[in-house]
Amino acid sequence: MWRKRSKYGNRKVRFEGHVFDSQAEFERYGELRLLEKAGSINNLTVHPAFSLTVNGKYVGDAEFDFSYYIKVEGLMQEHDHVIEDVKGRDARTGRVVTDTELSRFKRRVFEALNNRTVTIVERTGKTARASRARNEKEWKKDAKDSR
Repeated sequence: MWRKRSKYGNRKVRFEGHVFDSQAEFERYGELRLLEKAGSINNLTVHPAFSLTVNGKYVGDAEFDFSYYIKVEGLMQEHDHVIEDVKGRDARTGRVVTDTELSRFKRRVFEALNNRTVTIVERTGKTARASRARNEKEWKKDAKDSR
């Protein structure tokens, strides 16, 4: 069975019931999970969707990669809410290739309607298979330990 190659060369990763659009997004999830375990962040949400409504009329949804709260001395405030979107950077040219016109437009509309900023996390190149396998084993072990 042939699978069509994705436009940007990314491969979907399935882990813990989530489907990540790229290896870079999956790696960022691992980093955020470690921060959550360390207590630096909490309420980590994968692929949060936000409704875009203008003048009472539903326009569409904006889905980003991650949403979480940064812990500041045990208090959570509105400005501590972080929304992230992972974008791939071409290793040869150095330019962000996965930030499409539609994604930039939805991000601008979301930011204008909600008075919040979406943080862009840029990633370059591919990860070695050994490193990826090691990380997956560690995360699976951590998942079992947390049960």
